[in-house]
Amino acid sequence: MKYLFLKIAFFLSRIFAGKKVSGLLVDFLAAFNSKSKKQKKGVMIIRLDVIGDFIMWLDQAKEYRALYSNQKIVLVADKSWSSFALQFPYWDDIWPFDCRKFINDPCYRYDYVKKVIDKNFDVVLQVTHVRFLHGDYLVKASKANQRIGSIGDLNHKKKFQKKHSDKWYTDLLPATDKPLMMLLREAEFIRALGVTDYKAKVADISTYLHPFDGSTLLPDAYCVFFPGAGGVYKRWPVDRFRKLAELVYELTNLPIVICGGPGEESLAQELTNENPGVYIDFAGKTTLNDLAWVIKNASFLVANDTGAIHMAAAVNTPSICILGGGQYGRCLPYQVEDDGLSCLPVVCSHKMDCFGCNWKMPCLSKQDQKAGKPVPCIELISVDELFSQVRSVWQSLK
Repeated sequence: MKYLFLKIAFFLSRIFAGKKVSGLLVDFLAAFNSKSKKQKKGVMIIRLDVIGDFIMWLDQAKEYRALYSNQKIVLVADKSWSSFALQFPYWDDIWPFDCRKFINDPCYRYDYVKKVIDKNFDVVLQVTHVRFLHGDYLVKASKANQRIGSIGDLNHKKKFQKKHSDKWYTDLLPATDKPLMMLLREAEFIRALGVTDYKAKVADISTYLHPFDGSTLLPDAYCVFFPGAGGVYKRWPVDRFRKLAELVYELTNLPIVICGGPGEESLAQELTNENPGVYIDFAGKTTLNDLAWVIKNASFLVANDTGAIHMAAAVNTPSICILGGGQYGRCLPYQVEDDGLSCLPVVCSHKMDCFGCNWKMPCLSKQDQKAGKPVPCIELISVDELFSQVRSVWQSLK
């Protein structure tokens, strides 16, 4: 019955007052029905971005374990990678988070907010410089003694939303106004939190990977192609991957393992149907752990701008990334303060005046966007340019 009332109240408020009010109404009802506890304890860390960002953050993650060594840590993790996060020892529990359901399903939001309130955390941190509004709502609902975040920027929210949500934090850590590569940005945050000697570097996740059941299907030596990407506009054309594959096989004599996420099987089929003897198709057939394992044991990886590139760095496998200019410098190319032992990704780009457009894509017409065409800064990367990068990496391995 309570869910029926909740749904009616949610949808009526959404119709007459908008999404923000309907969501805050659900949060209020969750708070009203939550159990009150006197002693606050425990730490909640909120991380709602994509798998590549999570992997880049993993070296800093261990610092939170040391910083809050006497408290239990809960990680609120985007559902797309939450199961992979279970493999790491930096938290005691993981709560998967579904952003879409949080916005559209009042029952899901009610239960999630109520769980946060009932846990009665002492410290809550949203650790990303780009603060997600959903994460801000969880910070507000927690009523923790310490509610910590970055001063942040206006990515993912409007100016009035940031001004309002800033008030929900007890501590907003300073951040430089100039653009910073994500590894440097994360280091800036953890140093402001008190780990003053931390230096930005790439995590080593190799020891935390589980064995891959499909490893017997792989040859002793191979390379990996990842032709998919989070947005079709960031995908280098498949026919270019096919031409590149011919050159790479001629150069290295290595079989090419095609990897990809769910929904990218058709991209792999376009490649493997042409010359099945050269390819091994694993697209859509691996978990995140399996993908990391496959990349770890590869000679090198060629990929679009995806989480696979960051996995390669974190398992010390050479990689070449086809990189557009939308957010050039934010996640790639890498910048570190401690080189460690990692193979940093090599990037192949076609510089244009519109670099830094934040994927507003002024160079791609609306018609071409609807047609699924890549942005010009990716489409203009030639097979020869990319092969030159691959050849250099291959020669360095000899």
